[in-house]
Amino acid sequence: MPLRVTKDKFASAFTLAEVLFVLVIWGGIVTFTIPKLLISQQNQKFKAIAKESMASIAEAYQLYQKDQTPPSSFKPKDLLPYLNYVRYDTATTNAFDYPFAGQGDCSAASPCVYLHNGSLIQLYADSFAGTSNTNMVWMLVDPDSSRINSPSGGGIEFALYYNGRLADWPGITPNSVCSWGTYSPDANGNPTWFNW
Repeated sequence: MPLRVTKDKFASAFTLAEVLFVLVIWGGIVTFTIPKLLISQQNQKFKAIAKESMASIAEAYQLYQKDQTPPSSFKPKDLLPYLNYVRYDTATTNAFDYPFAGQGDCSAASPCVYLHNGSLIQLYADSFAGTSNTNMVWMLVDPDSSRINSPSGGGIEFALYYNGRLADWPGITPNSVCSWGTYSPDANGNPTWFNW
């Protein structure tokens, strides 16, 4: 009669040490991945809000162009009647973070508007200073408009060209002109969360 080999029902169970070892590994993975996932989600949110805000500017400019031909003296605040905003501000100091350069103020010359998506747009005081497709004006979008030391690390500056094209600082046309002077692309001009 052949010998019967029986399998011990506890032979395939994990020991306490093995379970604890696996838990330590999982804890390490979670510790390093969860914060990165949260930052990535937040950055995607900032990027989406900034793009939506920039699209609002582009749409307002198209409506402006339907009413009149933009003069060379056009300034970003000329778009106010065409923007759908929830608050207009000309008096808040340290209202937002400039990218890489400290805090900015809302003023009568460069007012801030707050959109329904929570972003702030500062309409800079420059003008086209011409009517060619290399003439542009500057604006800033801060996607979280959370005053100073914002989680976004500051807004994104972008150009609106006479022909309606929008460009971030790395994407502007070389030797673009506004009333403040001549500008060329800056590859480091955007906060880390933004790219086209």
